[in-house]
Amino acid sequence: MIPMGKLYDHGNGVEQADRERLEEYKAVAGNKRTILKAGDTIPFGAVQLRVVVSEGPVIANPINGGGPNALCANAAQTAPAQPIL
Repeated sequence: MIPMGKLYDHGNGVEQADRERLEEYKAVAGNKRTILKAGDTIPFGAVQLRVVVSEGPVIANPINGGGPNALCANAAQTAPAQPIL
């Protein structure tokens, strides 16, 4: 019973088993819903949040000069998960 100002989510791509719950969420969210995509920013007071990934490809360029994490150099690489349609 907490009043919600804005609702941010990744869109409508969910498994068929969750379709009913998505429709209920959309009915509650109404016009307060914002579907995010990689690269979008969300104002949060004096801070800007940057969306890195949201049901699709990750952002194209590193943020603030970021790059590969040396601690992950030996981590196993896997193929990206396929989007749920």
